[in-house]
Amino acid sequence: MVRARTISNSEEVKQKEQYVLFVEGNEYSIDVKVLRDLLGNIINIEPLGPSNSLKAVAKSLHKYHPYYFFLIDKDFHHKDEFVEKCWKNFPKKDAHNMLIWKKRQIENYFLIPEYLFESKYLNGNKSELENKIKDEAQKRIYLEIANSVLVDIREQIKEKWIEIFNDPSEFVNKDFAVEKLLSLEELKGKSKKVSDLVSEKSIKEKFETSFIEMTGGKLELQFGEGSWLDMIDGKKTLNAIVHSNLFSVKDTKGNTVEGKQKLNDIAKELLSKPDDVLPEDFIKLRELIKKSIRKTYSFNP
Repeated sequence: MVRARTISNSEEVKQKEQYVLFVEGNEYSIDVKVLRDLLGNIINIEPLGPSNSLKAVAKSLHKYHPYYFFLIDKDFHHKDEFVEKCWKNFPKKDAHNMLIWKKRQIENYFLIPEYLFESKYLNGNKSELENKIKDEAQKRIYLEIANSVLVDIREQIKEKWIEIFNDPSEFVNKDFAVEKLLSLEELKGKSKKVSDLVSEKSIKEKFETSFIEMTGGKLELQFGEGSWLDMIDGKKTLNAIVHSNLFSVKDTKGNTVEGKQKLNDIAKELLSKPDDVLPEDFIKLRELIKKSIRKTYSFNP
């Protein structure tokens, strides 16, 4: 029978020092501030730069540090099925203990109208807030769709599609080496594949597919239609909304707060809301981290 130990204060401190959740950004990023407010009492939150850097570190360190976890943004090439599998199986060694947000960035969670409406710093009503969110997203939607096409092409081109040579006896001189390269059928096939991939027909088809996925096929964005609220650039969209006249923040002396501090204050206040107000993924993340940590503090009597 497995029983959980009672963790003393000293063990709790040791536990928090042992476990680390690495996230994108730097010390001043909203990701770090939000997650420290959400999880700071149970695990260390540390920034580790852009997602590519974080992925590389995750692959290198996870087998040596099983209590290191990694959380990255969802890019256009991350399929929903893959992301859901990450959450279902987290933490998993062969996935480098990595988790991917179900929305593009942490800011996208603050774009949920019902959640953002709970802010005490909001000046307008819910209808005004919803219209502002849609208006700001509408300004970016076609840029985002175009970028999703480029990301898809880029990801397909960089797939591992050819093996390197292994037999030095086939490369006795310069001319033989060049001839060997030029004779590869994979290179000839790749040239055609890339050509087809970037053809006008292919690009138009990809754009139309992404347009339908993100907008639901509607020219004017609507809540509940398409994935635009999840996949729009949350950082830029939320910044535009927070720094509009819909929100105002004052410090303890009554001075108006602007810039990054304004966004941080709004996010911090929203994170103080009861669990039934917080986004579902915030609650799920906290439970996953707690569950992963508790496993270490179990024993067989």
